[in-house]
Amino acid sequence: MQKIYSYYPEMQNFQIDTFEELKANLSYLTQEELELVEKAYIKAEKLHRTSPPRKSSNKPYITHPLSVANIIASYGGNYKLVCAALLHDTVEDTEYTIEKLADDFGDGIAEIVDTVTKISAAKDGIKDKDAARDATHRKILESVSKYGINGIFGILLKIADRLDNIQSLDCFKEEKRIRIASETLHVYVPLARISGVYEAKDFLENASLFNLDPENFVKYHELRKNIIKSSEILCNEFCALAEEILFEKGITFDFNIKIKNLYGIYKQIEKRGKSLEEIKDIIGMKFIVPTTYDCYTTLGAVHSLGKPIKGYFDDRIASPKQNGYMSLNTLIEYKKTSMQARIRSYDMERCNRLGLLNEDNPATNNIISSIQSNVDLINKNHPSDKEFILKADQNILRPVIIIRTPTGKRIEMHDGQTALDYALISGLVNNKEEIDKVYVNGKRLYNYNEALCDEDLVYVLRKGA
Repeated sequence: MQKIYSYYPEMQNFQIDTFEELKANLSYLTQEELELVEKAYIKAEKLHRTSPPRKSSNKPYITHPLSVANIIASYGGNYKLVCAALLHDTVEDTEYTIEKLADDFGDGIAEIVDTVTKISAAKDGIKDKDAARDATHRKILESVSKYGINGIFGILLKIADRLDNIQSLDCFKEEKRIRIASETLHVYVPLARISGVYEAKDFLENASLFNLDPENFVKYHELRKNIIKSSEILCNEFCALAEEILFEKGITFDFNIKIKNLYGIYKQIEKRGKSLEEIKDIIGMKFIVPTTYDCYTTLGAVHSLGKPIKGYFDDRIASPKQNGYMSLNTLIEYKKTSMQARIRSYDMERCNRLGLLNEDNPATNNIISSIQSNVDLINKNHPSDKEFILKADQNILRPVIIIRTPTGKRIEMHDGQTALDYALISGLVNNKEEIDKVYVNGKRLYNYNEALCDEDLVYVLRKGA
């Protein structure tokens, strides 16, 4: 099986073999913090000497914790997370205990490691591996209630762990590859989205598709590559025109072309039945400017060059997403081509990349409270681990989609909800019998229980209205 590195060679840069390579990427830590990180490495290296070599590379097992710590370092993760990354498999795979780890490195690092330590069918008396996986995923979510911010750090560490592991699934049998890739899509991709680490989310989606449906992965990788190539001239032309306007206003900016994620294109076409032409936000441009004020000025310049398309403007500066994401997002038509523009300041861009890894993210406490309240609500009925995960999928892990209304309003709903759900949530009707007709994107919908898609335009006509 071809390795995913051939499509994303940059991911291989995270793979390291020595502590010196990791240390070179930790210049942002203090000397005292670096000494604790080195202590964690020495402990992990000693404990893992008897661990089997990594199956994917035949290198010593310690290269996995090193690589996970290196991913954390690439995001500027704090010393507790780096230490926990180095130690994250010690309790699971050796005789080392959480209690001893807490004595050696403090309660905070021990809580992060405890969050990511799997529940074992053999060790913990769980009946089978599927049940152990459900118990493990429950433990991860309940750790946010138990440990607060360190539970969140545990989730972020688990995402980094999966980023490293999913790159080497080719060494496993097909059944295991499919199971891990499916688990990644259903559990770790939503956790990455909730945590606001969108680069990680995108790669986990793409790598999962690579293992679940390699034929379609290649197909959509080529399609996306062709879209990038064909849109570069138009996007750069637009950038040059915007630069002329903004230069006169004293605004400098960084510009990037942002084409929709490979998995996002695949999902819209294969899962939602849309044509390529119906995906309005497939071509994107990112403007990064110095200040919040400059964001709105840049929005004016963008709208003066391209006609804004009604219903697609989203002010996520005035109303940030739950995970702290901030941006002005608008869809315009330029030379008969739909193009999304994302406009944010440098501070917003940094926060959007780091998500909850940004310790100054004002959304962190809201995320903790949201997960805690949902966990408490689910646990009120004392569910089994399997029942807990089913409820968590509905209430915590399921993505939010945006539904557009004929008046230009944007309503948040959960992925999988229907036109009937929309009609009831919006207060347009009290029950299904009151609906006369429903139109989605200008086409009449006869099955009101059909799942809506992100950015669908929905129009509900009430009987007698």
